[in-house]
Amino acid sequence: MFNVNFDHIITLLLTFFFRKPKFQGYLQSLIAPMKSIYVQFIDFRWVILNKIQYTGQVVYMQKILNDTFNLGGQSLIWIDDGMTIDQEYLYTRPESRPKLLYTRGENLPLYLYTRAEYIGTYSFKVMVPALLYATISTNGQLQQLIAMIEFYKLAGKSYIIETY
Repeated sequence: MFNVNFDHIITLLLTFFFRKPKFQGYLQSLIAPMKSIYVQFIDFRWVILNKIQYTGQVVYMQKILNDTFNLGGQSLIWIDDGMTIDQEYLYTRPESRPKLLYTRGENLPLYLYTRAEYIGTYSFKVMVPALLYATISTNGQLQQLIAMIEFYKLAGKSYIIETY
């Protein structure tokens, strides 16, 4: 569907009388910009087809990161679970909801955190070897790593990049 041979189309659309090398060359020079745009389109299509092969699943994200930033052909980048804190909601008296605070007799501790502690949590960790992290930092590829993670991660998920 995307394979277009412009030279062949020119030849087919010309009558026999106009199928001379000079006239065909003239028409080919007229459609040269369209050929250039077509080549850019095909290149862009392959980039997008390659990009949509991967999803935000952990296995696929690890694969695309390891394929892009590979160090000696080894799979060194991996993704670990993050640190999340379940938020407890305290109700006001007019809401007449069940209580969430425990009595001493129940002997169940309830920890309340500040807003900053909730915001400081992350959904997953991207573990990168220290040597690879230093290499991509000096090469200016760190922004590419962050952009790839941002592209493939699910909306609302937060992450942190750590070295090991």
